[in-house]
Amino acid sequence: MHSIITKRIPAFYFLLLIPVLVFFFPIWNVKRSDDNSKVTTSQVSSQSSQMVFIRDKNFKLIQPLVLVEEKNEDNSISNLKSTLNQFLQQKIANGEIRAASVYFNDLLNDKHFTINPSEQYCPGSIIKIAVMMTFLKESETNNSLLDKQIFFDSHFSDIPEQHLYGIPLIEKRSYSIRYLISKMIVESNNDAAALLTMNINRDKFVDLFKILSLPKPDLSNWEYFISVEQCSRFLKVLFNGTYLNDENSEYAMGLLTKTTFNNGIQKYIDSSFLIAHKFGERRLLSSVEEHQLHETGIVYFKGKPYVITIMTKGNRIDPLPEVLAQVSKIVFDEQKKYAL
Repeated sequence: MHSIITKRIPAFYFLLLIPVLVFFFPIWNVKRSDDNSKVTTSQVSSQSSQMVFIRDKNFKLIQPLVLVEEKNEDNSISNLKSTLNQFLQQKIANGEIRAASVYFNDLLNDKHFTINPSEQYCPGSIIKIAVMMTFLKESETNNSLLDKQIFFDSHFSDIPEQHLYGIPLIEKRSYSIRYLISKMIVESNNDAAALLTMNINRDKFVDLFKILSLPKPDLSNWEYFISVEQCSRFLKVLFNGTYLNDENSEYAMGLLTKTTFNNGIQKYIDSSFLIAHKFGERRLLSSVEEHQLHETGIVYFKGKPYVITIMTKGNRIDPLPEVLAQVSKIVFDEQKKYAL
């Protein structure tokens, strides 16, 4: 296996470079502050409630609360779930998709549902959110980290073809980590992602997945799979500020509101609504060629933000962006009904 400082990068990093390509409802007001103040919680007494607590276990004497997940779905939004189910089943019947999963979570009143929760997907460039979070986390104890310069020798020939283009990096030039993070998130720039993954603190990167109770990424293998619920956790912890400090959480979400992919979740939503989102694409070759396109986002709808994550599989990539867009529109239109 080649060294990570050479041009050929480990196969797992391709997962971060796919070109086209959180959810914790504050059931409790969970907050971990920089001054080590106590975590505040309000109890849920319902015996029917099934809560899952996700804690950071990297300390000896404490286990800070990172996420709390309510597993029981809310019946008041069952009609929305049913509508989406019918839509996806029709797309499957038409041959436009082979499978799809949707996760919806109203962040302020603990209403959520999942469609096809057990299906597994390669998240593709959505993992770039984890790369960003890893650098921002390390910067909290290394103030100069984001200003560190990384030399860009030449464009990486071994990474997949880029379908979404911004302004390319200039060869034989150094760039700050801060600038590369912005290029990686806003434009999904693969060269920026390659430079960052070659210089990432691998222990901290893996540790983030451990903290979020996600499958451990294999740094030598890009065949990494997660569910739609698991994929939503990155945005949930950013929204709640329970992994990064307030400043870095706000900075990360700000970058995600600037992403240039607008053919999915954002397509049919009025531009006056802020959306923090990231897409991911994968192409799998087995007995049958399979394309995957996913997107996870937070839609800031009239003071009632919600998480929506859509993950799709199909024989062709062409129909998948419109499926993302239509699912998002169905959810958005439903929110507008309640707002009237």
